[in-house]
Amino acid sequence: MLAHAIKVEKHDIKTLKRIERSGIVNRDLVYDHDEDYIYVPVIKNIDGSISHDFKEKNSIKTMLKNEMERNGIKNYPEKWVRIGSSIIIKNTRHEKIIGSILAEILNVSSVYMETGRIHGDLRKPSLKLIYGSGGETLHLENGVKYLLDPEKVMFSPGNINERSNIYEDLNGKVFMDMFAGIGYFSIPALKYKRPSGAILCDINPEAIKFLKRNIEINNIKTRVEIFNCDSRLISSKIKADYIMMGNFKSIEFLPHALSHIKNNGKISMHYLTDKNYIKNSYEPIIKKARSYGYNLTLYDYHRVKSVSPFFYHVNARFNISKI
Repeated sequence: MLAHAIKVEKHDIKTLKRIERSGIVNRDLVYDHDEDYIYVPVIKNIDGSISHDFKEKNSIKTMLKNEMERNGIKNYPEKWVRIGSSIIIKNTRHEKIIGSILAEILNVSSVYMETGRIHGDLRKPSLKLIYGSGGETLHLENGVKYLLDPEKVMFSPGNINERSNIYEDLNGKVFMDMFAGIGYFSIPALKYKRPSGAILCDINPEAIKFLKRNIEINNIKTRVEIFNCDSRLISSKIKADYIMMGNFKSIEFLPHALSHIKNNGKISMHYLTDKNYIKNSYEPIIKKARSYGYNLTLYDYHRVKSVSPFFYHVNARFNISKI
């Protein structure tokens, strides 16, 4: 249906959040997007708003409910993760019928069902294709293009704010991503933060393959070194001003990260913490770094998301100096 809309550039997260806090978003309609912009439905005409054709939230739910009931299915997934032209649902019965119905209503080419968790050092998804031909898909997010195969490499749309908000000023600096994957954090940093260079590493050869292609399709011209190995094997002679550690095992890799950091550099660490200890979960990290001869000073600590009834995914960022 036609409604008033505000057109926001995909990488302009601050404006998007300001609009969402304003109380003018029309919650009955589904956000729309194209390659460059997000279209936010609003309840009234304001300066700068345009007219845009949106889908109604209830219409999708109603269509899904009616079609499932018509096929005699009472229990079906009402939530899904969308990656490009594919969606991923939780494990369910009647998978083939449900996959076909979802593909038609949501206009996607492939539907996958989770059969387990992300597993192993390669961080491989546990998915089963239940509709379509599968294979590569192109996911657009905040002006960044991510090419991937959902069955071969992981991608978490729930981390969109972390990928969109590369908080650091990297202008003229070198950053290192010890768990680069397909470029989850690296591509936005390279595209929008103007670093002078990047060192990117991942142990998964499939992820490295897509990382190289994503650098190409996003027209990245910055000098980049890519390593397909365990990041602990990279020579300590390679140094960076800022190190990204987007892996829940980042604490295990801390001594190796410290060996790569330049004087007065910074490190961003993602990890899981028990919800009962979230207020001071970074203190053991500071203590551990001190045993290696480094002072860590916390300057940012925030919760990314809840990952279970007991754990939070958090990001802690530290200034680094030698003792």
